[in-house]
Amino acid sequence: DSPKMMVNATDRPEIYTQVGTEKLVINGLQTLELNTEIPLGFMTKTAGTAFSLNAIDFINFDADTKLVLKDKSTSPATETELTANGAAYEFSSDVTNSTGRFSLLFRTSGNTTAAAQLPGNQVKVFANTQNQIVIQSAEKCNFAIYNITGQKLLSGTTTHSSLLTSPLTQGVYVVKVGEVIEKVIVK
Repeated sequence: DSPKMMVNATDRPEIYTQVGTEKLVINGLQTLELNTEIPLGFMTKTAGTAFSLNAIDFINFDADTKLVLKDKSTSPATETELTANGAAYEFSSDVTNSTGRFSLLFRTSGNTTAAAQLPGNQVKVFANTQNQIVIQSAEKCNFAIYNITGQKLLSGTTTHSSLLTSPLTQGVYVVKVGEVIEKVIVK
């Protein structure tokens, strides 16, 4: 992740994602779940009709991943697929600084969305955008989740392709799945 340094110029609109209260120019995600939606912040100090958004680089994604821009200012919301060679999405805007209008949707059928894609005893552990710890394993595994002080918060056996915990507060958690130990940061 990389914090967004706002320019605050009247002639330059700003775009960002937000995790908690922190605005980010780069928002690194370990895994993309099916239909992951990320709010996209947009700020402009000048109203206008000549704004546009487009993708200029589309790398490090599986070939079947589609990036969709969702504009919630229309009813129903407008969805436009963004591609590296595609046309820009053009729109107008009043003066604003909001994460409520736009979002990015990652639509995919192949990115670690099912445990069947995990060979053997491979395990994936990560925090999703809802501050839940997700455990994916190809087989049943014993697991335990600890807070940073070593207090066991939850334990059991994975019985589904993935396990979602209740939303957790911001912090560092240690997750043990079988013999695999992972550190997970909830932002």
